[in-house]
Amino acid sequence: MQRFSRLITVCLVAVFAATITCAAAAAADSGAKPVAPTGHDLDIEPTFVSPPKICRPWVYWWWLNANVTEASITCDLEAMAAQGFGGFLLFDVTAYGHHIVAAPERKIEFMSPRWRELVRFSLQEAHRLGLKASINLSTCGGALRAPWDMEENAVKKLIWTATEVQGPGPVELDKPECTAPYYHGVALIAARVGADSGPPSVGPTGPWSPVKDRLPPDAATATEVIDLTDKADADGRLRWNAPAGRWVVLRLACVVMEDRTEDVDILSVQAVESHFDRMGRVLIADAGPLVTDTLTHFYNVSWEGETPSWTPGFENDFLKFRGYDMRPYLPALAGIRVRDEDTTLRFLRDYALTVSDCFMNNCYGRFDELCRQAGLHWHSESGGPWNHDPLLFREADQLAFWGRNAMPQSEFWVPSYRSNARRAAMAAHIYGKRLVSVEAFTHMTYHWSQYPASLKWSADRALCDGMNQFVWHTSSASPEEFGLPGIVYFAGTHVNRHVTWYNYVNGFVDYLGRSQALLRRGNFVADVCVYTSHRNCAVWTRARQWSDKASLALPAGYSYDLLNAEVLVQRVSVAANGDLVLPDGMRYRMLVLDLEEDAMPVDALRKVVELVEAGATIVLGKAIPTHSPGLQDHPRATDDLAALSARLWGSDDARNTGTRKMGRGTVIFGSTLDEALNEAGILPDFEGTDDYIHRRDGSTEIYFVAGEGRVDLTFRVDGKEPEIWDPADGRITPVVRYRKTGDGRVSLPMTLPKNGALFVVFRNPERSPQITAADGPAQISVAGRDGNTAPIRFWKDGRYTFDTSQARQIRVDIAGLAEPLALDDAWEVRFAPGWGAPESIVFDRLTAWDTHENLDIKYFSGTATYRKTVNLTDEQAQGLLRLHLGQVGCIARVRLNGQDQGVVWTDPWTIDLTGAARSGDNELEIDVANVWQNRLIGDAGLPEEQRRTKTNVILEQGERTRRYRCSSVNTIDPLTPSGLIGPVRLEFGQQRNIQLDDETVPIAR
Repeated sequence: MQRFSRLITVCLVAVFAATITCAAAAAADSGAKPVAPTGHDLDIEPTFVSPPKICRPWVYWWWLNANVTEASITCDLEAMAAQGFGGFLLFDVTAYGHHIVAAPERKIEFMSPRWRELVRFSLQEAHRLGLKASINLSTCGGALRAPWDMEENAVKKLIWTATEVQGPGPVELDKPECTAPYYHGVALIAARVGADSGPPSVGPTGPWSPVKDRLPPDAATATEVIDLTDKADADGRLRWNAPAGRWVVLRLACVVMEDRTEDVDILSVQAVESHFDRMGRVLIADAGPLVTDTLTHFYNVSWEGETPSWTPGFENDFLKFRGYDMRPYLPALAGIRVRDEDTTLRFLRDYALTVSDCFMNNCYGRFDELCRQAGLHWHSESGGPWNHDPLLFREADQLAFWGRNAMPQSEFWVPSYRSNARRAAMAAHIYGKRLVSVEAFTHMTYHWSQYPASLKWSADRALCDGMNQFVWHTSSASPEEFGLPGIVYFAGTHVNRHVTWYNYVNGFVDYLGRSQALLRRGNFVADVCVYTSHRNCAVWTRARQWSDKASLALPAGYSYDLLNAEVLVQRVSVAANGDLVLPDGMRYRMLVLDLEEDAMPVDALRKVVELVEAGATIVLGKAIPTHSPGLQDHPRATDDLAALSARLWGSDDARNTGTRKMGRGTVIFGSTLDEALNEAGILPDFEGTDDYIHRRDGSTEIYFVAGEGRVDLTFRVDGKEPEIWDPADGRITPVVRYRKTGDGRVSLPMTLPKNGALFVVFRNPERSPQITAADGPAQISVAGRDGNTAPIRFWKDGRYTFDTSQARQIRVDIAGLAEPLALDDAWEVRFAPGWGAPESIVFDRLTAWDTHENLDIKYFSGTATYRKTVNLTDEQAQGLLRLHLGQVGCIARVRLNGQDQGVVWTDPWTIDLTGAARSGDNELEIDVANVWQNRLIGDAGLPEEQRRTKTNVILEQGERTRRYRCSSVNTIDPLTPSGLIGPVRLEFGQQRNIQLDDETVPIAR
């Protein structure tokens, strides 16, 4: 265990106000097997202290055009295991992103015997090393693409032709020539258009036109629609006696999209199964006994592919999903109004929704089923990011899309935190998925510019958003022949074995593993569930507020989940105490109905009324639904909706404002959520920082809190003792200093460092007495509790007083502590050889490498070792000792007298050296590693033959000439502050064991 100086610290400021400091710290299946191992049921303490492989983060492992060998595979996977990663997601893409950063030519054909042999070897090596594996079932990073021609199973679109005829009289029409591949006739339809309805908006782009999924403003109106499909012969020739009137004859067909013969038809179960059979089952067969134990998942990424508009059998899916025959309304897909505008718009909505439902169920849902049948699990970024404009997602619900995974996956970008993780976590909560993964640390800024300390802030936000399976993006496979730093994927934070700080990353990986282990336990705690829409979509949001159209706002200190229509109707029930509950253990105190639009499915509102009548509390927003979307049961569905709305909101003439009973439940309208929560006696669950998450595991309350500075952390917990669980070093420390609030909660005064984070866990009964206040001249550290004894560490002379919950005061006098020892001058620095910097140099004063006058130091990338002899007295060496490094660029490992003391990778850049020093001379060594960015910038200004680095990222002199920042490294790019910058100092302390129940001075009142 790394020996960080991360004890709970009480900071006694000038006014002697004491604070405690801790350092930086598918639709739901119904029990279908297999169940993914998550570690949530293991003993909580050992799982946290030393997380098992199943609790650890994975990496994206990119094979760049299969430029890998057995030797490089073994080196990559051994390096992953050595630094504490738990697994990998294997990607090999044929073209995605290569226009941004070119990959070497393809070495081995995708799915060839040799390629499969290397994948099988990777799985065997992963099994040897205890790593888990997932494989992307695509040759593309943004779509579902096969390495072969999908033929009739390729992605398709709906096309049509139109011919105007005048009846009465015989009509003979030949099928127009169509050169598009895999022509499949859909229907022949005649639409009677009135003489006064204007010209039909058909055929403007030639003999075959694409589907019109939006109604043109100048659309003709069809007063009658006749199905002529059975009047065409085998060659497609139509013979028909047209009745009197003006008719538009529509011929509809679907064809494979141009230049997309390798893209899988994502609307078709048949196509998805064919793809799974040809790729997934082959990989499963190759893996053999490693399936389930080592090969655990298959995957697909967020959708950036084509938008299909049809597939054979689509009409049957439409009937299944929408409940009516779509054929009488097909002219709407050629831009003709059917009956009236409202009818047509409702049909077009149903058509768009069915396209989305086919994608969601026939692709993602079917993959989930196929994986489970094979003993695997499906994960994908099916919920986006995507927007609502394309047909494929116009009526889609991203929560339902994420629900079609065993493990929903989101993503976040750095250095700023751009993320859809919170929405994915909501989907996991409401669909009963214990694991929710995230593509972590993606960016398209400067390559090799990030490192653990710069990533931690974003990682903590993702943890607060509910992520409990990080997949670090990205680890590029780069065999030795490609040099250093080697070949890389165009995006992401690089974390392969060639990265300068890679051998020091295990501390951060352990941090993520410990955090994931705790955030998989129990259930998320939220007081409120919220329904806003039947088509939820947010591209990038932390979901602080559920909608930009919200009329209600959740006060700080409470959490919520969004419900969609599917979960609301099918999964929510009411417990005996009025809580809203889900089958997997989630429960909420009240339901908020705060609509984004005036449309709401009638079955969803009907379920709301049923929940209230069964005992639930519902808080209504201002928006009142006026119609049920789509044509199913129209107009009766809208009439029923209006009646249900009147029961909840009242009539237009008399709104039901205030709080009132309805059945066994309560309806609140016209009040704020703050008022509603207060009226229900629901106190804030947490106060103190903006970022937190709360999970409940049986009777154990688990809070993760992120923030910095002096804060009072208040928890809605009573009767239990708080413990600090520090994910940075695995220490578990009972808290001695806290107070009870007047409303029955617990408050801990804290000082968190920059980018600070910690777990506060409540699992054991509280013990008395506690320290309720502390005064003194400086910061102290409380090292826990042993019965009624509190070991307290002091770092400055003076008198300290401690008030206890027994109204007594304990006084402690500290004297004789040595002053801190500054270590900012005369360091010998040895740079790694072969990179131009001097192998040994003396820094008279600590100086950042990137500001050094020696250009080989200025542009150095790698590790340098700082050496210094420190003379200590007996008293200094035998007492408490901690080392403050000050500013570090970018990560450090400390040794004292040849003994490794651990890696320091984040604020407060402090490490505990107690017990490692000796009287007299002590040899202090600090290895510091920075990032590749600096050497690459230096090399960008050199002729190619003088460069020390080798990579597929272009190096340029002067201004950037390419669109993307990540396409090149330029001499104008900023250098990263590097080296041991300081100030560095040793601090000396003394520990006293304080008896909390001593007969001491009563506190004056």
